[in-house]
Amino acid sequence: MRELAGGIDTLILSYYGSVDDRFAESLDNAKEATRRFEKTRTLSLGGEIFTVSPSSLNRMAYRLDHQYGVIGVSPKASLPVVRWQPRAEFLHASGPAGVAEWLRGVTCQEFTLEREVVSRVDLHADFQGIGFDRYAVEDFVTRSTHQTIEREHSVFTGFRFGKRKSGTLTARIYDKSAEIEAKGGEYWYSMWGEEWIPDEVVWRVEFEFARGILRDLGVEDLDSLYERVPGMWAYATRDWLSLRVPTTDETRSRWPLDPRWAKVQASLLGTQTMPLARIREIQRHRSLEEEIPHFAAAAVRLGALLGDGDPASVLRRGLEWARQYWDGRGDVFTHLALVKAIEMGLV
Repeated sequence: MRELAGGIDTLILSYYGSVDDRFAESLDNAKEATRRFEKTRTLSLGGEIFTVSPSSLNRMAYRLDHQYGVIGVSPKASLPVVRWQPRAEFLHASGPAGVAEWLRGVTCQEFTLEREVVSRVDLHADFQGIGFDRYAVEDFVTRSTHQTIEREHSVFTGFRFGKRKSGTLTARIYDKSAEIEAKGGEYWYSMWGEEWIPDEVVWRVEFEFARGILRDLGVEDLDSLYERVPGMWAYATRDWLSLRVPTTDETRSRWPLDPRWAKVQASLLGTQTMPLARIREIQRHRSLEEEIPHFAAAAVRLGALLGDGDPASVLRRGLEWARQYWDGRGDVFTHLALVKAIEMGLV
């Protein structure tokens, strides 16, 4: 059993303060224009380009998407003025302090940020050689009253404990290898380093700490989070959830600790980092691999319509028609390409 990686995998920060009235008005205008004309608007903040969503972000009135993450904005005094969730890639490349510093940098002209609050943190540890199966759900001792076996196309992929709507603590133990194959994230292969064996399943043990439990554990801002991460992991893996070896004792909490879980409890949470440019390169390569077959299939259909069996001829004729189509629509292609690149986190 080998630990490959661990640390903070998701971070949401909220900031109380105020927003410049003129910027709030420009946000409102951009959101309304996006709604009315069904064309995503872009907006500059701190020299960075964001897209303005026609919808809100939870209770935050405005949602701004950027290649590095999502910012929610609210002018209401009762709510944080900014809610910031960096993309996992940006978080792994820059670390919690780095993503917080970036946010303060882009908002310093239009916002006054007075108090920082950690709204959500996900801690994880990744292992090979741990070997879970669906029957192990009966051997967990947990404070949660909700346990679920997760499947993908009838194939067992892991467990879930707790419900998000509780606003406290939830846990997932799942096949991270299968998730990467289905959803992407191949940069983890490099993050896991030399200990990673490609043909062996990687199991992720992950705990999601919502604001309610963070408050109880004394986590307010990033400084207090850094101090309490070891205690948070200990609470989650010792007090809240643990895997036991069944005995005849009717009191499950007296069952001996499973040796595999002792390894989980002892996780070093050793955070790995990787340059963002390298992460983007890996993601771009995967996206190209996924898109090329669609592009090739479209070329085949076009060839059939043209009665042309020469790929080079079909692509040449199709390119000319595509150019004429987009030329007639002004700079729409450039705008849409920029919006899509921001959505994919590629620019």
